[in-house]
Amino acid sequence: MQIRTKITLYFISITASLLLVAFASIYFLTANERRIEFHKHIVSKAITRAIYRIKIKTINSSLLKTLDIHKQDLLDYENISIYNQHNQKIYTNNHSYDFSHLFENLKGTLDQIRTVRQTTFNINSIEIVGQTYTYDGQTYILLVGAKDTSGYNQLQKLRLNLLYIFICLLTFLGVSGWLFSKRILKPISDVMNEVDDLSIANLSSRLKEENKRDEISRLIHTFNGLLDRLEKSFQIQRAFISHASHELLNPLTSITSQIEVSLLSEREKEEYVVLLKSVLDDIKRLSLISEQLIKLSKYANMREKVGFKMLRIDELVWNTRQEFLKKHEGVSVHFRIESLPENAEQLEVYGNDTLLQTCFHNLIENGIKYSYDKKVEIVLFVNKSELVLQFINNGEGITEKDLINLFTPFYRAKSAVSVQGFGLGLSIVKNILDLHQIQIHVQSIAKQTTTFELRFAFI
Repeated sequence: MQIRTKITLYFISITASLLLVAFASIYFLTANERRIEFHKHIVSKAITRAIYRIKIKTINSSLLKTLDIHKQDLLDYENISIYNQHNQKIYTNNHSYDFSHLFENLKGTLDQIRTVRQTTFNINSIEIVGQTYTYDGQTYILLVGAKDTSGYNQLQKLRLNLLYIFICLLTFLGVSGWLFSKRILKPISDVMNEVDDLSIANLSSRLKEENKRDEISRLIHTFNGLLDRLEKSFQIQRAFISHASHELLNPLTSITSQIEVSLLSEREKEEYVVLLKSVLDDIKRLSLISEQLIKLSKYANMREKVGFKMLRIDELVWNTRQEFLKKHEGVSVHFRIESLPENAEQLEVYGNDTLLQTCFHNLIENGIKYSYDKKVEIVLFVNKSELVLQFINNGEGITEKDLINLFTPFYRAKSAVSVQGFGLGLSIVKNILDLHQIQIHVQSIAKQTTTFELRFAFI
C-alpha cells in the first residue's frame, strides 16, 4: 500500500471516528432531553388532573373525563390514573387503554412509588411515570403514561440527518485527504526524482536543501551527508586500487624485465646469482604487500570482538618492545611509566592481545622509520578518566595536510617518499583501534617530534 493511500485512510479514520463520537453524543443527549421533557410534560398533566379531581370539589370525575376526551393535546396511548391511599383507583381519563395491567403486581408497584416518591417505567414503548401527590394529609399516587410518537419521529429524523451529513462529510474527507496527502508527500516525491538522477558518474551532485527545519529538510541534509561519505569512500577506493596496482606492478615489472634481459644471452654464474637475489627481493616485496593487504582487509571487516579478554597494558607494550628489538638491530625503543595508579586494575584493558601487539609493533616501526636517530620513546601514564599511551619519535614531522590523510591506505607524504614502505601500517593501526574503541590523536612539530597518543577509557 502506498504511503499516500495510508495517509488518506488514517486521515479519514481519525476524522470519521471523531465525527461518530460527536454525532453519537448529539443523538444520545437529544434522546435524553426528549425523555426528560416528555416525563415533565405528562407529570404536569397528571398533577393538573389531580388538582381538578382532589382539590376542586365542584368538578366530579364524569365532568373531568368529558373535558379530557375533548382536549386536543391528547397523546398516543395516554392514560392518567389516580390512586388513593388504599390503592383504589379514583380517577382515570382513558378507560379504553388502561396500562395498569402491564404491571404483574400493581399493588407492589404503587407501594414502591410511595417509598421512592417518583419512578419511571418503559413498557412496550409506553413511557410511564409514577409519582406521589400529597393533599390534606393524604398521599395519592399519580400513574401517568403515554407513547411519545412525535418525539420518536423527531429522533428518527435526527438519525437520518446525521447519517446523511456523515456520508457527505466522509466523501469530502476522502477527496480532501487524497489531495492533502499529495501535497504533504510532494517534497518526498521531488527528493525521489532527484535521487533517481544520481549515479556513480555524477556522485558529486547533491540534493537541493532549503532553509527549513522540518523533517524533509533533515532527510535531505542526512542524505547529502551520506552522499559525501559515499563519494569519499569511492575516492578512497579508487585511490586504494590505483596505489595497490602500482605497488604490485612495480616488483612484477622488475621481475619480468630482469628475467627477459637474462634470457637474451648466456651469463656468468655470478650474474645469475645477483639476478636471482634481485628477483627474490622483488618477490619478498610482493609477499609483504600481499600480507599487509590481507591484514588490512581482515581488520577493516572485523566486527565481532573475538578473543577479547582483560590485558595488562604495560606487560603488552613491554613484550611487543622485546619482540621488535629481537628482529631489528641498531634501533632503540625506550619504555617508561610516568605515574603508576594506586589501583593496578586501571592498567588493564579489554582487548585482543595479538591485535594490540600488531598495533603497537606498527607504531614502533613507523616511529623508527621516520626518526633521525632510529629511536622511539613509549610513555605510559594514567589521568583521572583514562589511560594514555604515547609513541614519540624525533624526525621531520607531519604537516597538517598530511595529518588529514595519515590513516588512508597507501597514502604517503612527500617527505616519506625516500623511506621504504607501502603506506598500509597506520591504516591497519586505525582499524585495530576502531575495533577496540580506542581513540588515537597525532601531534607533530615540524623538524622536532611526532607523538601518536592512544587513549583507553577506564572500564
